[in-house]
Amino acid sequence: MYPWDEWYPGYCLNRATEGRLPPGRRWPVPTVRTRNAFAPDGAGTIDIGKGTLRFRVLADATDEPIAGASIRVKGEGGLQGTKEYYNVLTDAYGFSPKMTLPTPAQKYSQQAGGVVTPYFTYTITIGKSGYHTQVYRGIQIFADTECMHDAKLKPLQNGAKNKPEVVYTEPPHMLAK
Repeated sequence: MYPWDEWYPGYCLNRATEGRLPPGRRWPVPTVRTRNAFAPDGAGTIDIGKGTLRFRVLADATDEPIAGASIRVKGEGGLQGTKEYYNVLTDAYGFSPKMTLPTPAQKYSQQAGGVVTPYFTYTITIGKSGYHTQVYRGIQIFADTECMHDAKLKPLQNGAKNKPEVVYTEPPHMLAK
């Protein structure tokens, strides 16, 4: 069995409900608190959780895994800031390592209309020499959730310049409306 046999593009797996832990066990949520930039006048604090992100990078025409592709993950502002969280390379099968990212705690995603947006958004840039660079904007990461995405890089034609291309912009989640 190969790692990509169990890969589901765009599928977010909730670790607490999909049987990855023994019955009755929950993933720990850190008790970190931070200022709430989403609350009126920035008042109050919120609990912070963790979510994970993973990519599989493939060649567009052949679906062959691309080893050594660069994946950069950067926050889009708000509580997670705009810093670069990861700059990693894919393995021989085209998989990135699991990247753990800060999120609002899971309790904020239990109902719509809350004061706190229940996820943080990130911009992911994926590139490899000889391929067009792709940019994914607005990737939403929720607490206690593992998000997996496929990226299919297009090869550069002879003499073509590599211009980063925004290939995906995720719309706001219904819990944020």
